[in-house]
Amino acid sequence: VSVGPAQLAAIVVSPGSITIQAGTTLQFSATGVYTDASTQDMTTTVTWSSSARAVATISNATGSQGLATGKAPGNATITAAASGGSLSGSANLTVSSLPPPTIISFSPPSSAIGGIIAVNGTNLQPGSGTSAKVTLATAAGGFISALVSSTTATTLMFVVPAGAATGPIAVTVNGGTATSTTALTINP
Repeated sequence: VSVGPAQLAAIVVSPGSITIQAGTTLQFSATGVYTDASTQDMTTTVTWSSSARAVATISNATGSQGLATGKAPGNATITAAASGGSLSGSANLTVSSLPPPTIISFSPPSSAIGGIIAVNGTNLQPGSGTSAKVTLATAAGGFISALVSSTTATTLMFVVPAGAATGPIAVTVNGGTATSTTALTINP
């Protein structure tokens, strides 16, 4: 039995579903999945398209392939097609009609792991079917997500997760992100 070279079986676009603000950009990637289960980055070799260019455009220009730009509120399907057009993959991109969040302050200014922090700001309430995300620094220089316990338009509460380190608070809501100007101090 002879086995020929692996054939392209699918194209996976990531992120698969995401919300951004108008006027911002987001990098999509395309991964080819082959019949032998191997994968290959195809971001620069596929042809990108948007189903609603008034909502979002996506670049095929060298050096920026897969870079989407939010134009106006709405939904667009972002598609990556292999040369020849035989296979494609797609993702859902929503451009939010809601304004981006802002952080005015947070309290208390320091906390131990497991403590509850209240963030005060504007536009902190996520739109229908979406959620707010809080990201904190880690000692290793990375980021960790915190559990958001409640949100209103002006207040967001979250629990400091194990692994968090002293650093700014980032809140992502409705495709926009706000970062605190002061650091949250994590007590040992």
